[in-house]
Amino acid sequence: MNPSFDEFDQELKKFSGFMMPDNVRNSVSAALKEINDPEFIIPVDSSKSSIIQAFSDILKTKKTAKLSNPLVCIMCVLLSNYFIRDDAATQIVRIIEGNLNSMDQNTSLKVIQLTTSIFQDHIYGATTLQSIFSIVLNFSNSQDTVVCTSARAAVEQLLKQFNTAIFQSKNNIVTELKREIDISLSLVEEIPKTIEKHTEKLAYVFYRDLIQLCAHNKPYWLRLEFLHQDFAFYLLQNIIITNFYTNLFQETLKIAISQKAPIDFFVTIFEKYIKKAPSQAIIIVNSFLNDLVPKGVDAERPMKFFLLSFTRSVNIIPLFLSNCDRNANILTSIIRNLKPFCDSFIGDTKFDISISAKVAGKLNGTELFQSGPVDIAISFIQTSYKIKNDNIKKLIQSCWNDLLMIISISLPFITDECIYLSIQSLTFLIMLSNELNIDDARISVSCTFCTCLASSQSFIQTATFETVTSLIENAPSSFVGNWGKIFQALIPSNWIPDTGIFSTKLNDDQVIEVVLALLSINTDSKKWPLAFIVKILCSNKHRFHIIWQSLEGYLLLLLDDHQTTNEALNTFVSLLQEDFTKETEEDLLITLERLFAGRRKLEVQGRSVLLDQIKAILAQKGTIIKHGWPYLINALSPKNFQDEEDILAMSFRCVQIICGDLLFLLDIETKLLSTNLFFEFALQTTDINIALSAFELMWSVIAMAKTSEMWRLIFSKLVSLIKDQRNDVALCAARTFFSLIMSNINSLPDDVVEFIPNDCFFPILNGFPQANQATESTEQLVLYELAHVARAMWDKFSHIENFPVDFIRALIKQQETFFQQIKKRDVACQALQFYEEILMTKELSKETRDYLMDSLEVIAKYSIDKYDANNGVWTSWGRVIQNTLPGSKELVDFEMISRWLRIMHLFLIELDCGKFLPPTAHKVFESIQLLFPLDTELLTEIYKFCIICAAQTKNQPLSEIALQNMLSICENQVKKEDTTAIHTFQRYIPPC
Repeated sequence: MNPSFDEFDQELKKFSGFMMPDNVRNSVSAALKEINDPEFIIPVDSSKSSIIQAFSDILKTKKTAKLSNPLVCIMCVLLSNYFIRDDAATQIVRIIEGNLNSMDQNTSLKVIQLTTSIFQDHIYGATTLQSIFSIVLNFSNSQDTVVCTSARAAVEQLLKQFNTAIFQSKNNIVTELKREIDISLSLVEEIPKTIEKHTEKLAYVFYRDLIQLCAHNKPYWLRLEFLHQDFAFYLLQNIIITNFYTNLFQETLKIAISQKAPIDFFVTIFEKYIKKAPSQAIIIVNSFLNDLVPKGVDAERPMKFFLLSFTRSVNIIPLFLSNCDRNANILTSIIRNLKPFCDSFIGDTKFDISISAKVAGKLNGTELFQSGPVDIAISFIQTSYKIKNDNIKKLIQSCWNDLLMIISISLPFITDECIYLSIQSLTFLIMLSNELNIDDARISVSCTFCTCLASSQSFIQTATFETVTSLIENAPSSFVGNWGKIFQALIPSNWIPDTGIFSTKLNDDQVIEVVLALLSINTDSKKWPLAFIVKILCSNKHRFHIIWQSLEGYLLLLLDDHQTTNEALNTFVSLLQEDFTKETEEDLLITLERLFAGRRKLEVQGRSVLLDQIKAILAQKGTIIKHGWPYLINALSPKNFQDEEDILAMSFRCVQIICGDLLFLLDIETKLLSTNLFFEFALQTTDINIALSAFELMWSVIAMAKTSEMWRLIFSKLVSLIKDQRNDVALCAARTFFSLIMSNINSLPDDVVEFIPNDCFFPILNGFPQANQATESTEQLVLYELAHVARAMWDKFSHIENFPVDFIRALIKQQETFFQQIKKRDVACQALQFYEEILMTKELSKETRDYLMDSLEVIAKYSIDKYDANNGVWTSWGRVIQNTLPGSKELVDFEMISRWLRIMHLFLIELDCGKFLPPTAHKVFESIQLLFPLDTELLTEIYKFCIICAAQTKNQPLSEIALQNMLSICENQVKKEDTTAIHTFQRYIPPC
């Protein structure tokens, strides 16, 4: 005997006694004989084996069936170890199926274990499969909890294997198995012709039997009387999750609705139906929607269905929209039916919300009706936000108002711990509306935020504040069109973002709306909105100009208003400090100019603050200024600070920085403007010290003068300063002007060289006031320098048409006029230096020189009349004669010597010196001596002059010095052999 059957043999012998029924004893004896036969072959595979017959008789006989549990357990082991297989095994399983009611717990569990172990080998064997499913399904109805639980677990395991094998396996079954399936299903109601595969036919009859069991009907193929309905629906929903036949959908749904299947069943099949049978999915929704009314008899079921369906998966809503509800009418109706439930929120009621399907499944009664509508609404919003397609847009367009109402109404009644979920849903709704361009919804949600910010409940207020500020920073376009209300609601918090980067996400019009909304806030102080604006501007340098065009006018109005001047000024200062860049400099400096030079001129204190900022900008960021220089220069103009010494000084310090650190970087146009500014400071009359200091700046400009335009500007401005009534300024200008000419004449462009006489010299001559004692020294210096430049630069200017004659004559005439108006003796003395220069200009034409000598004679006569012999002016006259007459020796002719002698006659004869020698006498005669040698004619004229001086009787010292010079002439200048000359001299000697 095979050892594998030892235990079975021993147990079988218990049924061979004389007390056993004959049929049992006889079949057992045959089985024992077969087992103990030396030629017994294992495994047993024939259904005709005496072992099978004995086992069948024992289990079918009432008396022995009660004793069969140990034998069944041993048989299960033999089957599991494949000692009995094929037809024999099929027969054994069928026999066991027929004796389930007599089995104890242990045997039942052994049988259940057997079904799972041999299932895979018989999965296509219709007869065995039928028995296996019938066994475990019957056990699932057991009153024994252990058996029931094990059986149900086994059913789930077998179904999983069954579905995998039927629908995923590619194995082709053999003909014998197909024939077996046909025979097994021959008595079953007709199977649809569309199902051709034998394996799928098996699945079809099994699934249909489950539907029958759900309806408390007897199955067609499975052998059991009933199946607990909840478990039947549970199995059915698991099948539907995997695979199912669409032609069974309608039948399943009909049974489920009529039998009021568990909500979990509907929730589970819902998504499958949406995909495979959309019309049936609509039926499911409508069946629940009709009952979704407050205080409805069965309102809890639809509330729980919708709650679980829409919270378990984000795919449900988009799938339903796409396959079942393209116009979003059904889903909109669901939300609309939920809104009346919010009317039950009263008093101090507080409830939790959770969009978790696991939590939602445990809700019942009042708790469900409170949180259900809110959870569903939140789920709708969250799912819609994640999907965001055209169908979602239709849905939100249709039901946004109801969604918003549900959440808004519920907010005061939600526990503090759950407030954030509701506020977060509003966030999703506003962002969704924004992205789908549903403006009405977006603006309405933003208004709801405003209401929440003013809530008396701190948790709502806090959560909303965090949400709104986060939206501003991350999705600012959500508030487009409603910024004013948002900012008004944020006033109590005075919240300002760390940066204004959020505004870069807005287009030009939208960011301007933000700025204007901040300015329009109704608040006593503008400090907060203005600080907010600074953040925005600092983050929008690339379009600062666009924003500033809209903002500047409002800022200027705030500066005009005494109540807001300081806040607006601080804002502008902040911009200068934080946002002065190459993108913003022009606009900021334009505004700065308006605050200094425009009709909105600031008070002194305000301008002082801004000048400090300008100074800092020039020192730290001056190199970035490019387009704003004209406006800055105009703002710094001293015209803006008349009679305001302190801020004029501040402005000048700014100008000094420009001159010292930045001037060399500027383009020619800006250099011209800067140069003009420096001269404006020299021209201003508020502070003479600044005016004089401005000349130091001019030398920096002069060092960079490279163009004709620059030179013309410098010279023309200096000319205007030479005419200044302040003598110190005019003197400084004159010295600078002539110094420039003398030091740069060789490098000046030709047009500038022509510009100097025509456009500078003549205006200078014409610009002096008459008889102005305050400017005498300046005019004296100017006339002298003009004469000096004329002599020194004659070769540069002589080719200019009006210079050699017209200008020189005008200069001589001006000097003549000026000398006769001088009030100060020292000025008169210095003024005679003019003649030293002009008389030494040897290039003068004869006519001009004659004009000069005429003028000189006029001045000499004037001096005789004006000054007594003790006046120092005569020393200067002597120096004129001494320095010019000998130096012009080559120009001396009869007419010229005659003119000079007439002038000398005035000084020596007509000047009343009393008994003292005329002050010019020595220099006159020394000058005459320096002219020698001369020809006889000229020498005779001089000799005659000396005789006149010697013959006069009023002044003995003069006569003596004249006689000495006569003697010198005769001894040194007349040759002894020149008798003609001697006779000529003798003829003119008067009787002594």
